[in-house]
Amino acid sequence: MPIVDQSSVGMNFENQHAKDGEIGPNAIVVYVGKEKAVEGDSNKEGEAESRDEGDEYTEPRPVVEPCKYIEPWDDGLDLTKLQEFPNKKALQDVVDRASFSNFFSFEIVKSDKVRYVVKRPKEGCNWGLRGGRIRDTDIFSIRRHNKMHTCSLASQISSNSKRQGTPQLVASLLHGDYPGQMETPPPKIIMDLVKTKLGVDISYSTALRGKNQAVTDLKGSPEESYKMLRCYLHMLEKVNHGTRSYVHCNENNKFMYLFIALGASIEGFKVMRKVITMDATFLKNEYKVFMTDRNTSLIKAIANVYPLAHHGFCIWHLSQNVKGYARNVNKDVVAWRFMECSRFYTVAEFNIAYASFTTRYPSAAKYLEESTQKERWARCVFPGDRYNLDTSNCVESLNSVFKDARRYSLIPMLDAILQKFSEWFNEHRKEAVS
Repeated sequence: MPIVDQSSVGMNFENQHAKDGEIGPNAIVVYVGKEKAVEGDSNKEGEAESRDEGDEYTEPRPVVEPCKYIEPWDDGLDLTKLQEFPNKKALQDVVDRASFSNFFSFEIVKSDKVRYVVKRPKEGCNWGLRGGRIRDTDIFSIRRHNKMHTCSLASQISSNSKRQGTPQLVASLLHGDYPGQMETPPPKIIMDLVKTKLGVDISYSTALRGKNQAVTDLKGSPEESYKMLRCYLHMLEKVNHGTRSYVHCNENNKFMYLFIALGASIEGFKVMRKVITMDATFLKNEYKVFMTDRNTSLIKAIANVYPLAHHGFCIWHLSQNVKGYARNVNKDVVAWRFMECSRFYTVAEFNIAYASFTTRYPSAAKYLEESTQKERWARCVFPGDRYNLDTSNCVESLNSVFKDARRYSLIPMLDAILQKFSEWFNEHRKEAVS
């Protein structure tokens, strides 16, 4: 390599007296491209000569070659070999949810009654999972699981934008965030939840169906309940002595209504006041109404089944109807005045109070005269023993107790009702012996 010059700046004595043709350790060597290196003097005179000549050195842009190494990344499933799931669907839900959460897709290699095998569709990725059913059960266990992806994670980030959410995916997410709970957020909040956690946009209807699917997963479907109803009632009567049940179907063998009287309730009714309070209750599942409301057909049925019984109205519900017919007055005061009239014990007191009510609220009194009979709501003229029961509040209280159970399908709802009755029977039995 030819020597251009040597600089004495910062050099020791030995370097200053080096022989000609030798390069000192602190000599400045400039490499230009792929050409031969040139040793230059760093003094001002040499720099001036270079500037005079008009030659300006520009460092070439380095050539960056793509790295072929890809760091493996975890699938986030957190599974272990031989880990068990109650069924194949439970395993599928776990895999689906992890694929959305960690931005990777997969293809199903085998999926039947005994196997569930999936892998990455991208060539060269070692990720995969194999599950199998345990013999004579519905349980699936993990047989093989390679949790590390050997493909690029960056290429997967935008994959969720092309994937569609399903009600099953929504239900799986709700089971994870709200385990065992019937009450979950409204559909609009679920839409934001799925977008935030899984990066997927879903519609309002998908969120609603997923919310309902989560309830069905916990308490079973209505169709399954109706299929098992007669078997359920048979076992109920067998293990509860004296229990009676009846199912009524229409001419097409479609379910209409159900009657159940527990043996303990039948025994207890013998020593209770002979008052039966009836009200409507509404299911909040797919099939909506379970019991008929108070109406003409119900009144007729009571007269046929209990010919010696007397039918009375719930004065609270009737008061709500009465105040609706009042004009230019405080409607709540009208309802209170009506209920006050209905509770007089003597006919003389009732006549005075009712005459005042008719004069003050003529439109409301007209409704009472045209649509009801005093014997149905006035205590003093009621033909039977009404006792102090003039409202259906006791039934309304039961509706409040079974507020959540009304969302269940038929058999889970019956289980919830019977369980609560059993708790009350047990509490009263303990009180009786104490």
